[in-house]
Amino acid sequence: MKKIFGGMVLFIVAALLFGCKSKTVKVTFDSNGGSIVEEVTLKKGALLELPEEPKLLGHKFIEWQLDGVKFSEEAKVTANITLVAKWGKLKYTITFDSDGGSDVSPLVKEYGEKLTTLPAPTKDNQAFDGWYIGDAKVELPYTVNKNVTLKARWATEEKTVSFYADDVLLEAKVVPHGSSITLLEGPVKENHLFDGWYDGDTKVESPYIVTKDVTLKAKWVLEERTVSYYVDGDLHESVVVSLGSTITLLEAPVKEEYDFIGWYVGEELYVVAPVTEDLRLDARYKEKTYQVNFIFDGPLGEGSATQVATYAKGEPLLYGGKPLTTKIFSHWEYEGAIAPFGEPVTKSMEIRAVYAKTHVGVTDGVIQAMKVIGVPELFTDVVLNDTVYYYSVSENKLFKATITGIETKRKEVEYALKGEAVALKLAFPNEEPAALASNDVVFANDQVRFVNSFKALISLPGRKTPVFNGYKPQVKFYSSYQTGKILFDTPEMIMPTDVDVPVTVQLDAGIFMPIIDGGRLTIMEGGRDMGYIIISPDK
Repeated sequence: MKKIFGGMVLFIVAALLFGCKSKTVKVTFDSNGGSIVEEVTLKKGALLELPEEPKLLGHKFIEWQLDGVKFSEEAKVTANITLVAKWGKLKYTITFDSDGGSDVSPLVKEYGEKLTTLPAPTKDNQAFDGWYIGDAKVELPYTVNKNVTLKARWATEEKTVSFYADDVLLEAKVVPHGSSITLLEGPVKENHLFDGWYDGDTKVESPYIVTKDVTLKAKWVLEERTVSYYVDGDLHESVVVSLGSTITLLEAPVKEEYDFIGWYVGEELYVVAPVTEDLRLDARYKEKTYQVNFIFDGPLGEGSATQVATYAKGEPLLYGGKPLTTKIFSHWEYEGAIAPFGEPVTKSMEIRAVYAKTHVGVTDGVIQAMKVIGVPELFTDVVLNDTVYYYSVSENKLFKATITGIETKRKEVEYALKGEAVALKLAFPNEEPAALASNDVVFANDQVRFVNSFKALISLPGRKTPVFNGYKPQVKFYSSYQTGKILFDTPEMIMPTDVDVPVTVQLDAGIFMPIIDGGRLTIMEGGRDMGYIIISPDK
């Protein structure tokens, strides 16, 4: 009995085990390189609930496949199966930031694609250094694995431009790549015209864009041109010169009574420049003119002469006016004589103002009613409306007057010159003298006083022998003579060769006179001129 019961138990267990195996199935998942998915056991004939999608870098999960065909969740699983994951590659965008360079379009590439080239942008005066992610330079081949922005980096690239003339280096310029430069001025070569700078056989121009190390060589051409000089429409001389050379102009032929103006091209004065074509130059002249210079001390004032005047030949010389100055003006002088005003100008002249005369003249006749005085010889020029000072000897008094009329040689004039005989009509704006009289004196200023002693400088070139202290000559004042003595300041005697010796002049009888530094008086002995005294109140 026991054996039969034991056999039945084994049979029942075996049957149970066999029945269990046949009622379940297993589903295994092959993620095809993706993340691990655990296998699933379910009842035979049951529907499979698919697990969460696996992950694979750079890929998108598409589906689970059974024997290459999409597995459907509606299919009952009746046997052990293995499902295989199907993947699709992701696409990524590569964006380019050219950092101020030329635009670069984005690239769209699949994950894992290896790029052996990348686009290269351009930028003025810069050299492209490469694409960077952060501080890391992108190296090729570049494997696509994500969306990314590549940023350009630039470097200042330097190029050398060398300038040569006849194989001699003139200058080498090191400049940034792509920069614009001005070419050197063409070097000078005798009898040649600079043609330009050449890169090989190619002529280059300014501004020159530097994109490479380059050697530029100067080239010249040798040509000749004719310069023809014409005078009064007739050919005077022709000169053959090298093209591009600078000429020295011929001296123009002299034409009597004409001044040369210059050489002209058409209506334009020719300015010396490199000759680039045949050239005709015509001489131009103008009627000769002369320059008259008036030289004087002190500033000009209203009514004064201009400093320089230009005259055509034969024009009459105009009176130069009276320059305003602190000195007493006497007259204009030319070559040691009275300036020839009114005479035709035939050459350039230098006319100088003469100063230091203090009186205009001494009267020798009057027309009392008309207040007209006659002056046989002027000691200074006089001009209409001059202010003068009339000294009445009888009253021993000075009167201010204005010259309202001038007559010489029976003609009314606006001015009269030193040495001329004139009649002067006077007007006294303030007090008038009791009477006008002969031998009265007309002074050019009012610095006049009654004196019988004054300081001076003496010279006696007319004597043959020396004089001693207390020397008693005659001193000529205007039309009269005064006696007196000369006292020496330091020497015991004065030799005829001594010049401007300081002395004191003492007159026997005083006289009304101006004590003006530079006033000159004559020393006389027996009617003969022995020398002169120059008034020098400060000596």
